[in-house]
Amino acid sequence: MGVDQACWTNANQPEFTQSFLTLAEGATATISGVTLEKPQSSPDIYIYCTTEEFDESAMRDFGYDSCVVIEQPEKLFECISKSLKHKGSYEGSHKCKYQPRRMPHDFDSDVHPALI
Repeated sequence: MGVDQACWTNANQPEFTQSFLTLAEGATATISGVTLEKPQSSPDIYIYCTTEEFDESAMRDFGYDSCVVIEQPEKLFECISKSLKHKGSYEGSHKCKYQPRRMPHDFDSDVHPALI
């Protein structure tokens, strides 16, 4: 979160900052020219990447000359999950979101941090 100029009280302080900056009743904080960051963390997960579309040029760029069509992905991932047993479980299929790692504090992409 880049802050050019802000004056916060405990009434208008962004929620994001409350984990590391506590303002007492009646206190104000004037902030300027700083960048505030909150690290994202998540448990370790396995990610199996696929594509929704066949792209022959992308396939060649990766050095491949064949591909596999997965017609029932949920069943495939259930089998993979079963084979991993105590190491992981199938949590669902999700699209990857391409965005910068640093985002405004009030932006919620609604995407698990591991999928960014």
